[in-house]
Amino acid sequence: MADRAPLDCGSGFHVELRPEMSVRQAMTAVYRELLEKMRCNAKGIVEDLDIEHLHDFRVAVRRTRSGLGQMRDALPVRETGKFRREFAWLGHVTGPVRDLDVCLGHEQQYTLLLPESLRSGLTPFFSALRAQRAVERERLIRQLASARYRRLITAWQECLDRSGGESGPSGRPMLDAVREILQRRFRTVIREGKKIHSSSPPEKLHRLRIRCKKLRYLLEFSASLFPREDIGPAIRQLKRLQENLGDFNDRAVQQAILEHHLATLRSGSRADLETAASLGGLLARLHHDQQRVRRQFDRRFREFARPANVGLYGRLIGKQDRSAGTGHRE
Repeated sequence: MADRAPLDCGSGFHVELRPEMSVRQAMTAVYRELLEKMRCNAKGIVEDLDIEHLHDFRVAVRRTRSGLGQMRDALPVRETGKFRREFAWLGHVTGPVRDLDVCLGHEQQYTLLLPESLRSGLTPFFSALRAQRAVERERLIRQLASARYRRLITAWQECLDRSGGESGPSGRPMLDAVREILQRRFRTVIREGKKIHSSSPPEKLHRLRIRCKKLRYLLEFSASLFPREDIGPAIRQLKRLQENLGDFNDRAVQQAILEHHLATLRSGSRADLETAASLGGLLARLHHDQQRVRRQFDRRFREFARPANVGLYGRLIGKQDRSAGTGHRE
């Protein structure tokens, strides 16, 4: 984005790994890249340059947490547990502002969803959200300036420096570890997706969304270890399924924000009654749209689980190609 140019951290992620790397060597390289993303985007958050800085910061945190959860032999057990807890805290404290940013970003779309007679009631609602965001943002800035945050970033850097001191390949090869976990993750996504039907509760789709995220992060961590013609389509197919599950979850989060605000309105206030009518109409539209997204899930999952895609993942899991880390990438 042009308005991010003065502090352009970039939203992409790529680390060039070699097939002979151990899990520790490879994940240390991955974690270093993610730490730089956090540091750069933290500056953008503090200066409030662009809401995407917070989004990218949170993605780097989630990727780090996913790596700690999936590649547990990359670091000593005690350090893995400690950093998983601390990065979970960091994900928690950055959540409220991001949820509000997403909702505020839909202001024009929400307005157009309602008839003219109901639109005026949204004005005080979005004013309240902006005021709430200001409060939550101040709370977030205090957390990013806190001793706990500084200790976390410093300790994480020191941990990576110690791990990066490894002079040569040792331990389990990264490629072997990735294939083992990839097989398990892919089978879990297929198994849980097949169990979802029209009357399944939303919690099942939410759980599948989390499973897909873990699979996606694993593929991104290890992309350079596989032929481009295999890893590219695998990630794209997964992204299509994730988009559907993410859209379904976004509608749920947005409805929760509206319902929470509805509960704060006074029954005797004329202005609040107008806002309540607007939010009620908007909730109905969002629920309807969420059901539309839900109906699309069956087709998206069938595309993901089709034999050609299963075969593609089979090649990633079982095809040993030591040249994939260099010769297959341009």
